[in-house]
Order: sequence, then C-alpha cells, then structure tokens
Amino acid sequence: YGVSSVNDLLTELGPQLRSGRGNGPPVVLLNGRRISGFQEVRNLPTEAILRVEILPEEVALKYGYSADQRVINFVLRPRFRAITTELEGRVATAGGRATPSGEFDVLTLSRRGRFNLHIEYQESSALTEAERGITAQASPFSIAGNVVGLTGGEIDPALSARAGALTTIAGVPAGTLNPTLADFAGTANRATATDPTPFRTLLPASRGFDANLIYATTIFKDVSATFNGRIETQDSRGTFGLPGVALTLPVGNRFSPFSRAVAVDRALGDFNPLGQSSNTVTGHFGATFNGNVGKWQWSILANYDRSDNETLTDVGVDTAAFQARLNANDPTANPFGPFAPGTFEPLAANRARSTSSSYGIDALLNGSLLTLPAGKVSASFKVAGSSLTFDSNSRRAGVFQSASLARASANGQFNLDVPIASRARDFLGFLGSLSGNFNLAYNGLSDFGTLRTLGYGFNWAPVEAV
Repeated sequence: YGVSSVNDLLTELGPQLRSGRGNGPPVVLLNGRRISGFQEVRNLPTEAILRVEILPEEVALKYGYSADQRVINFVLRPRFRAITTELEGRVATAGGRATPSGEFDVLTLSRRGRFNLHIEYQESSALTEAERGITAQASPFSIAGNVVGLTGGEIDPALSARAGALTTIAGVPAGTLNPTLADFAGTANRATATDPTPFRTLLPASRGFDANLIYATTIFKDVSATFNGRIETQDSRGTFGLPGVALTLPVGNRFSPFSRAVAVDRALGDFNPLGQSSNTVTGHFGATFNGNVGKWQWSILANYDRSDNETLTDVGVDTAAFQARLNANDPTANPFGPFAPGTFEPLAANRARSTSSSYGIDALLNGSLLTLPAGKVSASFKVAGSSLTFDSNSRRAGVFQSASLARASANGQFNLDVPIASRARDFLGFLGSLSGNFNLAYNGLSDFGTLRTLGYGFNWAPVEAV
C-alpha cells in the first residue's frame, strides 16, 4: 500500500472497514487482544506487521463493542527491531507558506514484550493576505493618520471653503508636526492609506509536538500488561491588523487648526499586529491487562485523558491617558507626530480557558459456555464506567464568565453466540455454516436515564464463496 504506519494503513483499508449495519468506527485489536486506545498502535511501522485480519461485526460483540463495528486485528512479528526517521517538507505552490515536519520512532518486539517511542514535530509559517493578493477595504486608519469629522460629516467649513468642496476626510500632511489649515486643504478628501494585508493572516503560524510511549510486558507470570503515555502540544498565532487609535482633538488645542472638534485616526506601526494566540496541551494515559481463567479470557482497560486550552485575543491599546493629555492641551501630546515609546499601553487581552478531563474503566470476560454438535456456545460479559468533566472560564471586555459541566455513565453488555450448522463439523452441513447471536446492553447516563439496546442476528455462509 506504500504506507509507513498503521495510521496510514487504516486510511488505505477504509473501504474494507465499513460496516453494512451502521457508521461505527472499526474496532482495533492487537494480536487478538483489546487495546486501551488507538494510540497504542497508530505509529507502528507496517514492516512489523505479520498479517492483518478484517473480521465481521459479530466479532465486535465478543469483545464488548457494538454490532455496527467491523474488527481489524493486527498480528505483529514475534521479533522485530527498528529505528525509523522521517523528514518531510511541504510548500504552497503559490508561495508564502512552508510546513517542515519530522518523526522519530524506536520499536522493539520480543517474546518479553514491546517498546515503542514516537516523537513528532511540525511547524507551519503564517500565510498573510498580502501573499495571496487580497484587496483590503479602504480604512481611515493609517500610520500617517487621517482627520475625520466626529460624526462622519464635515470636518470644518473653513477647510471646505479652502478646498472648494465639502471635506469629510483629510490626510495628515507629511513633513510637518504642526500642520495648518492650508496644509490640510492640500489633502482634503484625499486620505492617507496603509496596506493592512501584510499584518493580517489567512492561516496562522503554528507548531505541534507529539510524544507517545508504549511499554508492554508480562506481570504475575501470566498477565500481559501494556502501558501507554502520550503528550501533545499545539500552539498557533494569527494576526488581524495593526492596532488603531481614534483620538478626539478638541477645539483650542495648540495642534488643532480647526474651529470644531475632530477625530484623528491612526494605525500604530511601531506596535506588533493585533492577533489571537491559542495553546493546547493534551495528555493521555492508558493501561491494558489481559489474562486467562481456565478457558475464559479477561481484560481490563483503564484510560485517563486531559486537555487544557488557552486562547488570548488582543483588543487594542488604551488611549485614555493620551486623550487626557490632549484635553489638557499638553504641549508634548502631538496627535500628528511620532508617538514616544510607552505612549499607549496594550489593553488586557480577552482570555478564554478550558479544561476537559475524562477517565474510564472497562472489564470484559469472554469464553465458552458449552459445546453443541455445531460448535461451542460462546458468551461475553462487559461492565464499564466513565466520567467526563468540562470546565471553562473567560474574560471579555472585563466581564468574567465561567461554566462547569460533568457527565458520568455506567454500562453493561451481554452477548451470546450459538452455532446452528457447521460444514466443518458435518452437522447440518447442507446449510453451510450458520450461527445466531443475541446481545443485550444497558447504559446509564447521569442527568438523563438508562438506555437499553437489544440485538440479534444470524451469520450464514451457505458456500465458501458467499
């Protein structure tokens, strides 16, 4: 198939893994045993696989899963050792974005157990609007600045008279720190402009790191145990333009040549662009235990997952201090000149945080109840419980909000498989191979109630080809 991992192999096998009974995801087994999660096998190299078995939905019932899931069993080689590295680079054909990535894997298979370490890193550069030729809408906010009427109307009748037309916007004249009415007449109805597209992203810059560790061994002489730990971090930063200030220049201010109050709109080119940053840290721990009691097999799965996310969104700068200086006719507060460092302080960013955590335990017992002429009657019993919590809080424009949600569930499932006819055992062989199955499940959800599932079916192979 030309793939390098189990994760990629499942994608290629997708059409064969679809169930005719529904859209349930496939059940993944390793050497015929249940696993705590897909993280246990996703990074295994395909060279370590001895064979792949795709089994019908009835097998999923035997392992405590639902009847609308196909089963895929990966059988590994008894001995295998590999160190694998993979480097990859992707670039956009139109330029402007590059995504280098790398992976490192160590895998050891032996009769004593399994050790697998996977490390992955990926980084993507930002893609700006300028790199895709986006045309920005006109804006009065530019680095040079523009003067507009407070209500969007006429700036000053005297300026309109000098310009010979009603003037609602005028660019701040270049080369002078104290422009006169005559200077503004030369820029009447001609706004200065700063292209915002280099400061706005279509795709944010991002980085991701993933480390996954699996260790499988035998404990208590006959119990196979697998432990899986994983940590993943993702962070991104996108921008949406330079911060802008709208300053009111009052009548009588030493820098105002106008007979009425006006607004001075400027973009702050010395500030970093406004943006939104997001950081997510995800952790997982899983454990699987498998053993035998006589002719019965048992397995216990335990999982714990936690995800923390924080998002910060810039909202601009605080103009209150500088506006107070303008109102007080401060000779050092020039709205048309360069701003000294520290003139404007950034406003507190909007912040959103969320934490989700879940844990669960799943126990299964399956085996043979008795033997009929057509074969063994097999049964499986499963009990499981899980809990999910989600906590979030945010501060937007000084308003704090929080929420806390939780849900717990407990479920049990029983499945029975009864052989009716068997060609191999020469019992009612003219029917081919025929078996029936029956399953019953209960799922109790907190704050909701109990759901019951009743299922039954037949699996018939009249001839080997069907």
